[in-house]
Amino acid sequence: MRASVVVAILLAANAWAADLRISGSIFGPDGQAIAKAGVWCVQDEKVVHVESDASGSYAIESLQPGGVDLVAWQDGFAMGGASFRLIDDQVLNLTLGSPTTMKLRMVGSSMAPVEGARLESMVVSDAFRVDVSLLAEEGFPAPRSSADGSLAIGHLPMRSYLRFTVVHPEFASTYVAYYATGRPQQDIIMTTGIDVAGRIVDEEGGGISDARVQVTLPTVSGERRVAAPTSDPEGYFRARVRPGEIIVVADHPDYARTDAIRVRARPEMRQADATITLYPAQRLEGQIVNDDAVAFPNVSVQYLRHNELYERAVTGPDGHFLLEVLPGPGVLEIHPPTGWMPATQSSIPIRIEAGVDGDLGEIKLVPLPSVSGIVHNRLGDPEEGVFVRSLNLADPIWDLTDEQGRFTLKLRELPPSEEVQFEAEHALRFQRGRFTLDPTKVEEHDVTMRRYRPDETLVRENTVYAFAEAADDGGTNENAMTPVANLLSGLANEPAPAFACVEWFNTDGFNPADYQGKVIVLTLWAGFANMGPARARLETLNWLHERYAEEGDVAIIGIHDNGVEKEGIQKYIEAYGIEYPVGMDNEDAETFRNYRTQVIPQTFLIDRKGKIRYYDVDGRIIELVKVLRREPA
Repeated sequence: MRASVVVAILLAANAWAADLRISGSIFGPDGQAIAKAGVWCVQDEKVVHVESDASGSYAIESLQPGGVDLVAWQDGFAMGGASFRLIDDQVLNLTLGSPTTMKLRMVGSSMAPVEGARLESMVVSDAFRVDVSLLAEEGFPAPRSSADGSLAIGHLPMRSYLRFTVVHPEFASTYVAYYATGRPQQDIIMTTGIDVAGRIVDEEGGGISDARVQVTLPTVSGERRVAAPTSDPEGYFRARVRPGEIIVVADHPDYARTDAIRVRARPEMRQADATITLYPAQRLEGQIVNDDAVAFPNVSVQYLRHNELYERAVTGPDGHFLLEVLPGPGVLEIHPPTGWMPATQSSIPIRIEAGVDGDLGEIKLVPLPSVSGIVHNRLGDPEEGVFVRSLNLADPIWDLTDEQGRFTLKLRELPPSEEVQFEAEHALRFQRGRFTLDPTKVEEHDVTMRRYRPDETLVRENTVYAFAEAADDGGTNENAMTPVANLLSGLANEPAPAFACVEWFNTDGFNPADYQGKVIVLTLWAGFANMGPARARLETLNWLHERYAEEGDVAIIGIHDNGVEKEGIQKYIEAYGIEYPVGMDNEDAETFRNYRTQVIPQTFLIDRKGKIRYYDVDGRIIELVKVLRREPA
C-alpha cells in the first residue's frame, strides 16, 4: 500500500524562482528585418507585448518555466509564432510571410446573419495558439462579423489551417476543429445557448474582480475551452454555452485555483448558477534528478485533486518545479522524459496542511528497461519476421523478429496503467499472441502465437469508435478514426477512385499500372494528426511497408491533405520516418472528396482487382491485408 506524504516543511520567502528570457529577430519573406513588428507572449493568462527594433530584434524578460504562446505580426505580413515549453533562455527567430484571409459567414440556426460574432482564439496549423481575446487588449487585431454575418480572419500564412472558437453574447460559443485557407466562404452556424452566471467571492463573501473563469466542455479527447469570462468589480461573471455538462474553474493571481465545478446546463433552463469561493494558495515544490543527482529540466508534473487535474508545471533548468495548490489531499503525477521512469512511483499521494508550504525534496528517475524475448509459432519453433508492437502506448513501439525469432523493444514511456500490453502478429499466416510487461521487472518473454479466424466483416457491429468526437458543435477530433463519421458505405466493393495529386514524395512519379494486381493500403492523412491512434496508424503503415516490401504484392500509399505547402509535407514525412509513396491532394481536395473523407486518418484496403473492400480497419489492418493477399488477382 502506498503511504501518503504529509507535507509540512516551512519554506523560505524566496524558495524557488526563475527569470527566463525569449529573444530573437523578426524577418520578412525575403529575409529583410521587420521593424516595429508586434510580438505578444502569453504565459499563465498574462500577456507581454513588445515591438521589434530597427534591426528586427525583440526581447521578452521575466518569464517562468512552462508553456508559452508567442505570436508576431505587422500589417502587410502574415502572422507567425510558436507554442512551446520554456525551460531556459530561448532564441526564437520568426519569418512573417505573405498573408491570406479566411472568409466565413456567421449565421444562426435559421440561417439569418449574426452580427458582432468575435474570434476568441485560434490555433494556426497546429504550430501556435493565439488567444485573441487576451491579445486584443494589447493591440492584436480581433475581427468581428459585420451586419451580413461576414467574418474575415486576416493575416494568416498562405496554405495554413485553423482550429478556432467564435463567441457572441447571444449565442453559445462555436468551435471549428479544422478549416483551411483558400476555401470559398462558408456558413458557420451558431446556436442559442444557456447563460452560466455566478459570482467570484473570497472567504468573507466579498466579490473578487478580474478573476479569470474557464468554462470547458468535456469531450472524448479531453476538455475544450468554450468561454473565458472575467469577473467584474463586484465579482460577477456570465458566459453563454450549449446545453449539457460543463466544467467551471476560477483563477486569480492572489488566490489558489479552484477545484473543477461541474454544472449541468439543461435545455429548459434559462440560466445555470455557479458561485465560486477562492482561498489562499499553498506552495509545493520539488526537484527531479537521476541517480547521479543530475537535474532533469522540462519534466511535466501534474497535481490532481479528487481524481481530476488541478494544476501543472514543468521543471526549470535545475530540475525544480513549483505548484500553488489548495490545502488538503492530492496526488502528484510525474511525467518523465522519453526513456525514463520514476524510481519509486509515478503517482505520489500528498496531503497539504493549511497555512504551511511544502518541499518534496529530490524525486529520482531511472532509465526505462528494454523489452526482449522470442516469438514461437504454434508448433513451438522460433518465427522470423513477426511484427511485435505495443498496444497501449501513446507513442507506439515495434520490432520485427530476427532469424532466431528474437525481438528487442526499447520503452520510451509508460502507459497510465503502468502495465504495457504487446501483440505479436505473423505477417503471412493467421497467428498471433499477446503478452504484458511490468516495467519494474526485467525479464525475457517467450511468446507463443495461436491460430485465429480473421474477422472479414465490412463494418463490425460491436466497434466502439472511442476517438470519434461527434461534437454537438459540428467539430471533429483531428485524431479520430471512424469510417462511420466519413459515411463510406457507398464505396464498398466499388472501383477505387483515381488520385488527384499535384505532388508525389518518395517516388519519381505515380503510375497506376505499377500497382495492378497488388493489395493497396491507402491512407488519407495529415501531419498535424500525430498523437494517440493517429500516430499508431502511421507506425503500423511503416511496418507494413518494411515487412511486405520483399513479398512484392502489397503496396502502401498515403495521400496528404492540401492544407500544407509541399515543404511542410516533406518535413512530416521525415519526422515520422515514412518511406512509402505519399501524394499531396490538389487544391480542390479532389481525392479527399472522392473518398468521402473528412475525419482523418482514414485507411482503405483495395483488393487485387482495384475495388475498395474495407474501410473499418482499426486494430485489424494486418489480418485484413492477409485476407486480401489470399484472393486471386
